Amino acid sequence: MSRVNYFSFTGFQSDFFGYSLYDEDVSYYYCQPWKLFKDNMLDPLPIIVFNGEENGRYNEYATALNDERLSILNQFIMGERPLSEWDKAVEELHDIGMADYLDLVNSAYKRIYGK
Repeated sequence: MSRVNYFSFTGFQSDFFGYSLYDEDVSYYYCQPWKLFKDNMLDPLPIIVFNGEENGRYNEYATALNDERLSILNQFIMGERPLSEWDKAVEELHDIGMADYLDLVNSAYKRIYGK
């Protein structure tokens, strides 16, 4: 079974209405989703803070890559492009700097978390 963050998806928060959803004694209705999905919850995404140099490079890549990524995904979703061209689409993203962007994010992650 894939791991999905159902609480974020449904808008539940750990302090919903001032009490914890994880307390099984609080409410039967709020605890049922927790009991169903607690073993399949995703870990929270790490927070990455860029330093000055990294931030400048991030801004260069992020806008162009995000616009192109959304455009490519929309082409596949709308059927304007066959799925057989997926590898070509990934190459297009790499041509405009995807590899450099991923290297930047990974190096910032390693700097922060030492992994």
